[in-house]
This record gives sequence, C-alpha cells and structure tokens, in this order.
Amino acid sequence: MMKKIILYLFFCFLSGPVLRAQVKVNISPNVFLTFPNPPDILDTLGQKVYHYSDETGYYACIVQQTTLNPAKRSALDVNRFYNEVYQSVKIPGDNCNLIKQKNVTIEDLSGIEFYATCDPNPETPELRFKRLLLYETKLFVVDFWTTQAYYSQAEGNKNGFFESMALEVKGDATIPSAFQPAETSDNISYNWLILILVLAPIIYVFVIRKPKK
Repeated sequence: MMKKIILYLFFCFLSGPVLRAQVKVNISPNVFLTFPNPPDILDTLGQKVYHYSDETGYYACIVQQTTLNPAKRSALDVNRFYNEVYQSVKIPGDNCNLIKQKNVTIEDLSGIEFYATCDPNPETPELRFKRLLLYETKLFVVDFWTTQAYYSQAEGNKNGFFESMALEVKGDATIPSAFQPAETSDNISYNWLILILVLAPIIYVFVIRKPKK
C-alpha cells in the first residue's frame, strides 16, 4: 500500500504544474522575465529578442535601446508614446483589430497592454496580447500570441507570462523555493531538479529497494 501511495504522489508531481520547467531569464540588467522553457535569443545591434513557442502559444520579448533622455522622461507623454509604438509594430497584412487596451503598473512604472484579434493564419496565432514598458533608456515589448483553440487558457497564460516581469536591485537577499517558478543561475535554472533530488531517496527506500526478509 505504501508503495502505491509513494508512486501516486511521485507521478502527480511529475504531471503537475509544480514541475513545469519554468525558466527565469535576465533580459536586461535588473530586469527578469519567466518563460515556460528556455527561449531562443536573437541579439542584434541595439536590440535583443527572446522568443519561445509551444502548443499553448508564442511567448516573446523585444528589448530595444532607445534614444530617450532619462532626464527628460517626466516631460514625455507616455501613453502617446506607447500608442505610437503599438501602431508602428502592427503587421498590416494580418488585419488585426484592437479589442481593448489598459494601463498597467510594473514596480511603480507606467506601462500599457493591448489585446487584438487578427485574421486566422496557419503560420501565426490570431489572439494577440502585447505589453509595453519603458524603463530607463530601454523599451520592453512583451508579446503573448495564442489561437482560438486555447482561448479558455489565454488569459491565464498571458497573465502568468506578463506578470512574471520583475525589476530587481542587485544584491537583494532572496530565499529561493523549489515550489516557485523562478530561480536564476546563469540566467536560466530549473526548479524541478530540486524536487527530484528530494523525492529520489524516498522512491528508492519505499519502492525500488526491497525490504530484507
């Protein structure tokens, strides 16, 4: 009976969200974003693109160096700036219709979020969420795209991705947890390895090793 209980718990951990391989990526100094799995990285002059795709959708972040002067930031009409950026990055051929937009706050910084639906296309998802954030001299363009087939999960997946963005001061003391979706070690780390190491001795004692008669 004990063997069955241990095996059941072990497979529950393996199939549950606790062991989903979330990775926390240092996308810019003091700025972190958590992806479902390690993203591909495209590094060009003045711009970095982090992107990852699976059956649930397309997860991406563009980190763009701007020419904005931080000293003049207070005079900037941020909402107008964000809307101009949004219009400039739209793909005309996709015929996207803006459904809603809302202001968001990230660590006391003002950002904006857009939701649009586009013409169905086998190559690109039609439900598109975009969040823009201006931090110091960099613009962060965060995208989550998904299909109608995953509509019921879209809001949750989008929130999980967008809300994972964090601004952290170097040197802050943090206590990592195996049950949190993000630790950082050389930019990317897997929290599920900790749980496997904890469970391995239990599985060995109660399941694999036969008791002496």
